[in-house]
Parts: sequence; structure tokens; C-alpha cells
Amino acid sequence: MPVVRDIARERFKSASLFPNPALAYAEPYEFTDLETYIPQEVLEVSQGSGLPLGLKDLGPGEAVLEIGCGAGIHCFEAARLAGSEGRVVGVELADDLFSIARRNGSRVAKNLSFPGSAIDFKKGTAEDLPLEHEQFDLVLYNYQLGMARNKTAVFEEIFRVLRPGGRFSVSDIVSDTAVPQYIKTNECKWGFSLAGALDIEQYLKIIRKAGFFSVEQLKFGFWKNIDGINFYSTNVRGFKLDRVAMDKTEPARYAIFRGPFNKVKDEYGNAYQRGQSKKISKEVFEILNLPGYRPHFILANEAVDSISIESQLVVVKSEQEKDVWEGDYALLTSLFLMGEDDDRHTFYAGQPVEISERTKLNFANKSYSKFFTILNRTSDTGE
Repeated sequence: MPVVRDIARERFKSASLFPNPALAYAEPYEFTDLETYIPQEVLEVSQGSGLPLGLKDLGPGEAVLEIGCGAGIHCFEAARLAGSEGRVVGVELADDLFSIARRNGSRVAKNLSFPGSAIDFKKGTAEDLPLEHEQFDLVLYNYQLGMARNKTAVFEEIFRVLRPGGRFSVSDIVSDTAVPQYIKTNECKWGFSLAGALDIEQYLKIIRKAGFFSVEQLKFGFWKNIDGINFYSTNVRGFKLDRVAMDKTEPARYAIFRGPFNKVKDEYGNAYQRGQSKKISKEVFEILNLPGYRPHFILANEAVDSISIESQLVVVKSEQEKDVWEGDYALLTSLFLMGEDDDRHTFYAGQPVEISERTKLNFANKSYSKFFTILNRTSDTGE
């Protein structure tokens, strides 16, 4: 009997060779632009998905790794964005896709007038990357974690190959609750990465356990409901601390949380009350200085009186007084391990909490919305 993981791999390979609209989670390709430098052979087998969100903030000269790169279309676009001083490596296990990517790498480099060494491909798996330590500024990994036997090892490997200060951008399917065994062993459902999907709480825990900070969900949307379980498409970003740079900086000694929560707990376990100065260590300073945290904290060299920074604090006032319950749940999915709103509702990372219409309206405010995913369990749409 075929191994479930092998069935999944074959189905994903087939999805690349014979495009399936149901797998098109990312932004669609702009083929008019891509075909100016990417060979048709690559484009013909790459119509089943779109460009990773992580490419949006790719800078010139950066080194990029894509795990599960297929025929290489994302790597080739990454190479264009990183420029002639950048470096891109793709890792792929499927023989046919790996062959297409490898034979077209030099062609794309030539079309871009880049050195041949700017683009490379290696055969391997996400759990055991054939690469040396600390080589990349950005790692991309899209919709394949569900097929990995050892999901913890995947993020440990990503952490290992990232340079200090580097980041990952991972897109995948997650669930709102644990996936039961009868779905995990269903061959028909594995090919869409559903049976191997983690629930969002496990997903975030594995990422943070690998050593990442400023773990932030940048995109999260309902995908489909199967047997009463809601599956969602998510894009998450996280950073590896630059401990060398940390030793060379003179950090601020106090942090003041601006809001919108009344209380929060960061990924290092420190608790903050909105508007109150808290003494912090050099390492915590570096964490709070990462892109996700930075807008929500005031960093200072001495304790600050809350009155003097009152205008910089963020408070979301309820616009609805009566609580109405309609089956909505909130999941805290960005940055903090814990958050408490002004109505004293407490939320923990990845754990669904039933909320009223009043709280839902509060969380729709742009100050709150980036931290939460709101889902509804009264229908099969999840929305």
C-alpha cells in the first residue's frame, strides 16, 4: 500500500504539471512580465499557484532560499528582485521538476545578465536541507508543511540556514482544531495538505520553539470546511535574532507598551501594561525592535511618566453596549503569547475564544485586526 506522504507528493507534483485552480492560494502570476526572462518550459508547469508574499519585501543583494521550489519560477523572480549581487537557491525533491529548474537556471541568469552562480538548485527535503549554516536572508516555504513527517525539524532547518537577522515567509494550510486520525489516514485528502495540517496553536508553537521571534501572521483566510473542521490559508513571517549586532548596540532600558491591548505578554514571556514603563534586558530590546513589535512600543533610556506619553497610547472604545453572541471566535495569531482587551477578555496564542458582536466590532478596528483571526462556527463557510 502506498505511503500517504508519497501519495501527497505525487499529487502536488501533478498539480504543478497539470494546474488545479483549487491550489492557487497566492497572488496570480503576471505572465506578461515573467515570460520576458523565464523560459516557456518553466511557465507551462507553474500555473497552479502564484508568487509568494515574502517576495514583496525582498531587497537588492539578499540571499534567498526556496524550499520545495518546483520548476523554479519563484526562484527566478526572486533572482530578478535581488539583482546581480543577490543569490538564490532552490531545493526540490521531485526528479522531473528539479530537472526543469536546474537546466533553466543558467538560461534565466543569462537573460537577466547575471552571473551563472546567482541561481542554483539542490535536491533535498525540508527536514534535512543540503546546505551549510547561516547562508540566507530570506527563506520561502509554501503549502508543503502538511507533507513533512517531522514538522519541528522543518523550522529547525529554516532557523539553521538563516543568517542572524534573517527572516522566513511561510504559507500553508492550518486548521481551527486538531485534525482527527480518520482524516489523517485518508489518501484522497492528503494531496491537498489537509490531513497533515496543524491547528494554528500547534503551528505557532513549533515556529517559536525553533527560536524565531516577531512571529506575525500577515495573511489568513478561510479555505474550506471538511467534516466540520475549518481549514485556513495562512502566511506567517518570523525573524532570527542577530545576537552579534545585539552585543554592539546600546539598547534602551525601558519599554512602554502603546496598545491597543490593556495587557500583553511578548514571546520572551515578559508582561506589559499599556502606558507603564518596564525595565528590559538587551535581548528583549532587540526583540521589541523587530519590525512586528516596533510600532507598538516606545523604547526609552529611562522610565517615562504615563501622562507624558498619553497621546501616543492606543485605546479602542466599544461602540456597541449590548453583547450579542453569533458563533464568532477570535484567535490571537500575531506577535503576543497573551493579550487582554479593555473588557478583561484574555486571549492566548492560537486558542479560539468565543466572542460577542461587540468584541468582534472592536477587533475589526485596524489597531486590533492585525493580531486576530475571526472565524464563525455556525456555518460551513467559516466566515
